Parts: sequence; structure tokens; C-alpha cells
Amino acid sequence: MASMSATRSTQSPDSSSGVRAARRALEIMSLLSKARPSLTLKEVLEDTGLPRTTALRLLETLQQAGLLWRTGGHNYVAGPALLRWSELAAQGWQLPPGTRDWMRRLADRTGETVSVYVRHDVHRVCIAAEEGTHALRHVAKVGSEQPLWAGAPAKILLADASPALLVRVAALSPRGPGYLPKLESWCEEVRRDGWAVSHGEREDGLSVVAVPVRDRRQNILASVSVAGPTPRFPPDLVESHRDELLDLTAQMQEASFEDTPGLAGAADRD
Repeated sequence: MASMSATRSTQSPDSSSGVRAARRALEIMSLLSKARPSLTLKEVLEDTGLPRTTALRLLETLQQAGLLWRTGGHNYVAGPALLRWSELAAQGWQLPPGTRDWMRRLADRTGETVSVYVRHDVHRVCIAAEEGTHALRHVAKVGSEQPLWAGAPAKILLADASPALLVRVAALSPRGPGYLPKLESWCEEVRRDGWAVSHGEREDGLSVVAVPVRDRRQNILASVSVAGPTPRFPPDLVESHRDELLDLTAQMQEASFEDTPGLAGAADRD
């Protein structure tokens, strides 16, 4: 027993430190974006708060793995290994034929941004988007994560959620655990009405109408939404957007949206 306890005591710190290092490395990678395609050591230190020696060690590890690439100007950019990963991601999230064309036509008709979200644990992730045609429009970034405690797409994705997941989402909201009754009431509304709307819940001045995409068992796989500035979302247009979205999701379901590789078993994850 003594030797087993000793083994556990030596393994546990290594395990926790390894997880912590992985999280810090991912935090560095997440600093890259279209708006900031390269990083300096100074930016990494300022944005992560990591000690210089730790940051340098993680940057070197990421370079060795090909996830980062150091340029001649001593900046760090996305590494060549990500090309293979991006290709795999594109294959895994390849939407059924026609889906993007249908989304594009809806964005053109409404002038607003059309997006598809799926749930990843306590977040929602945008897997496809077609921007609206108005000069002032909502921008949905593919791959971006947003919280589940607000917004019409979140209401859709939580409608089938377990009580345990709702508790976790409420705890992460600005109002804490006391927000649970509000989340539960939203879920009831979606189950009753089959769609959701939000006005300024996550971002002031932003309105969103969302409906679910379901599998053959009628489980919710994703949400499809139309989003834009609140002044352009009066009640009559909210209903029009809802009807347009319902037509779109009917087409997506008929095209076997649930067979998208990345969605395998999505309805059973909690």
C-alpha cells in the first residue's frame, strides 16, 4: 500500500502540471486571430500574464510541434502543422450540399447575418456563417466560442439540456446560480414554441432569431439564426425571420445535416 500511495503522490503533480501547461499553450494559440495574425513575446506576456521563462518555454514547445512559426521579425505566426489540422477540421465540419447556398440566399433576402451554432460543453461554437449585406451588420466568426447563458442560439441549444448542465451554465453567468430559473423558463419556451428570440441579452443593440436543426429522432443538433441590430428587428420582421429560418432548417434536415461527421453523437453529449 505504501508503494502505491507513493506512486500516486508522484504521478498526481506531474499530471496536474501537464494539464496546466497544455491549457497555457492553448491560451497562447488562442491569441492569434484574423485581426492579429502574428504575436510578439511582449504581447504574449501582456495578454497571458505568464512569467517570461514560462512563456518562452511554451513558445519553443509550440514551435517544435509546428503549431507556431517564428518569423525573421521575431514574431510568431500560425505554424505549418495547423494546415493539416485545418484540412481535417474542414472535412469533419463539411456541411451537406446546398447548405451554404441556402444560407447565402437567406442572408441576401434579409440583409442580416445567418449563422449555425453547435454546443460544446458550456459554450456554443459557430461552425458556419454568411454575413448580411447591410453596412452595419453582425459579424459571426466561424470557430468562435460564446457562452450559453444568453442569446437566442443558446436558448435553442439548451432546450434539451440535462438539469446538471443548466446548473453549470447558470453558475458561469454574470448572475451566478440564481440565474437557473431563467434558463429553465427559456428551455420551456423553446420546447413549447419551437424557436427563440433575444434582444440585447449578450450584447447591447443585438437581436437574434434562432430555430433548431433536429436529427431523425427530433433531438436538437444545432441552431440556425439570423442576427442584426435591434432597430431592424420589429415584431413583424422577427416573425418573418422565424418563418424563413424554419424553411431553411427543413431543407437542412432533408439534406441529412445530421450526417455531418463532426455532429456524430452530438445530441447525446451533455
